[in-house]
Amino acid sequence: MICSMEAIPESVLNDLGEKIKSYISPRVRDPHTVDDITQETLIRVARHWHKYDRSKPVMPWVVTIAYNQICSHFRKEKRRLQADSITSTDVCSIEPCKHLEDMSEVVRDELAKLSPVTMEAVVLTYMHGLSEQESCKLLDITPACLKGRLRLGRATVEKLLTQSGFARRYGFV
Repeated sequence: MICSMEAIPESVLNDLGEKIKSYISPRVRDPHTVDDITQETLIRVARHWHKYDRSKPVMPWVVTIAYNQICSHFRKEKRRLQADSITSTDVCSIEPCKHLEDMSEVVRDELAKLSPVTMEAVVLTYMHGLSEQESCKLLDITPACLKGRLRLGRATVEKLLTQSGFARRYGFV
């Protein structure tokens, strides 16, 4: 079932739009991209409004949707940049890893167990390939703070992967 925009009061949409934009702005540099991600977030909020549990605060739910939209944007941007720089000989020389899908699914599950601020730092720096300087700018934190979050994220994921048996199964230990 797709919920129409009319199902949400306009005053709520306007208020959410401003709050979403203020959440996205420090994380995305381009103002046009901020507007696009804000719009995509509002569309998803409207589309899934019927799933929202009204006994809980709305902002954590909306911020999660906005966060996912930001991640999608950076993922698409990274793919576009990689596609522009890869030649046909590069593609032919890539050997597929038979465990890659299993690995990415397990790592994604373990990343979901991190705190939101740690996960955001790890995802931007390692999964989206941003430099530490770019990640610091997007997250509005110092390099020392970012390094601490990355260290904590690596240690936590390593511990979780070891506990789950994943590291041993794929020969990492």
